Amino acid sequence: MVIVSWNVNGLISWVDSQSYLPIIDLAPDVFCVQEIKTKRHISALDGYYHYWNPCERDGYPGTAARPR
Repeated sequence: MVIVSWNVNGLISWVDSQSYLPIIDLAPDVFCVQEIKTKRHISALDGYYHYWNPCERDGYPGTAARPR
């Protein structure tokens, strides 16, 4: 089982800059991100279920997990 965890320090900018592309090659079984700083549910990686735990206010840390 491969698990990848990444502190993205802002999910929207992380996705906009396509910083997630190396994750596609790793094909982890579980991919977790911290400090998403948004309530928007953004899908950048296909083939994963998404579990969101955003902070109550935008701009504050939150987490998301994406198991296959």
